[in-house]
Amino acid sequence: MGQGDFFWFLEHSMRLLRKEASEYYFRMSSDLGELRAGIAVHANKRVAYFDGSRFIVSGELSNYDIEIDVTDKAVIDLIDARYSLNKALRDDMICLRGKLAVLDKFNSCLVLYLNGALRSPGFPKLLSEYRRMILGGC
Repeated sequence: MGQGDFFWFLEHSMRLLRKEASEYYFRMSSDLGELRAGIAVHANKRVAYFDGSRFIVSGELSNYDIEIDVTDKAVIDLIDARYSLNKALRDDMICLRGKLAVLDKFNSCLVLYLNGALRSPGFPKLLSEYRRMILGGC
């Protein structure tokens, strides 16, 4: 994982949430349990999950409960509230596959993540760095 790719951003943002908005981090951990997400961003694919209260991003690409295909631009658009998750799904900016109950959990935890990010003092700087890396200085 290189600096500026989605998985770098995901790991760093989860560390920030744990440190600066821990109630959101631990609620996500509790609500998701052992659910594993297979995430593809462009040609990169990883599996993300909680192991207890520890957030893991792994190259082991088996045994996941939900598949997510997304672009860096879609991630930025969601974070910047240019798109809701529903609109991003309708416009094929994000593709989700999984059982309905798992998709519902994912949606609830995405809302927790975004709310925690809003309350994390370090998040704007991290987001700015990610945005600069993928959008070339925006």
